[in-house]
Amino acid sequence: MSLPSLATLTDVFARAPEMQSGLDPLQVEALLDDASAILRSFAGREWVNTTRDALEDVPDGVTGIVALMVIRALRVPEGVTQETVGNYSVSYAVTASDRLYLTKTEKAFIKRAAARGTGAFSVDTYGAVGYLGIEEDADWTL
Repeated sequence: MSLPSLATLTDVFARAPEMQSGLDPLQVEALLDDASAILRSFAGREWVNTTRDALEDVPDGVTGIVALMVIRALRVPEGVTQETVGNYSVSYAVTASDRLYLTKTEKAFIKRAAARGTGAFSVDTYGAVGYLGIEEDADWTL
């Protein structure tokens, strides 16, 4: 069973209303699923309930990032990407799903959004006598 997408077709159209005509909704839904999987893999979080059938605790901004990943993939004409080095140029045929990626800024945002209980902390390296199961040794200062 696949997890629910972190964004919807409506989220894509809210950010790119000019795309409402001419798109195949099934393709957009598939790209949303793929983009959600990429983002979840990077974040190491799923943001779903215990039955894994509904979203839960999705941080603000994550939905927008998934929608923007899909918009970027759809804005480049299908099958076209080009690389130029000096006077040498080569074109590659790719599909929209091959163009799903996270930007450096998006990755930094996701790292912060996915972090749970991270940050500075301390660890006591001492404790009361017996805390390690060792009884007090009266001669330890000698």
